[in-house]
Amino acid sequence: RRLHVETGGNPLFLRQLARHLEEERGERLPRGIRELIGRRVAKLPEETGRLLRVAALIGRDFELDLLERVVDSSEDALLDSLDLAVGAGLLVEVPSTPGRYSFTHALLRATLEDELTATRRARLHRRIGEAIEQKFRARPEPHLAELARHFAAAGPEEVDRAVAEALRAADQATARLAFEEAVELLRGALA
Repeated sequence: RRLHVETGGNPLFLRQLARHLEEERGERLPRGIRELIGRRVAKLPEETGRLLRVAALIGRDFELDLLERVVDSSEDALLDSLDLAVGAGLLVEVPSTPGRYSFTHALLRATLEDELTATRRARLHRRIGEAIEQKFRARPEPHLAELARHFAAAGPEEVDRAVAEALRAADQATARLAFEEAVELLRGALA
């Protein structure tokens, strides 16, 4: 079931990932998958690839207005790029929620994320965390775990924010009786 979710049911990706897991114990995505995804993204304009890499850091699902807060791009240019990615089968629009997109499979998102350097990835995670804080300033509670994840990935400069958000999210999870989630959040805070 997990492999199906990770590959989006794509038989080629499924076959390569299963072979890779058997041989390599799952340390990195197989080169063949990364190259195939890289070729698909390379067919798109450079700006579209750049936006997809940022969106990949937000998560498998992301909202247009959050992406817009993170990147320096006009709404029209952003929509044009997202339309190209949808047309190429890399993203799907969530029909019930205009402005919400989802990567067609987790391997695509993971590959795009891996293409970023560690420094760029950390800086973008910080910008994403700050954009989430800005967007949900009035009611941040549903997004505390997201904030903790992004600030933790933002590197040592944001460790205090990461720990604070993880602790708040763990308290919230405990109040909901989601003890396993709280433990994971506290482990993240310790790390």
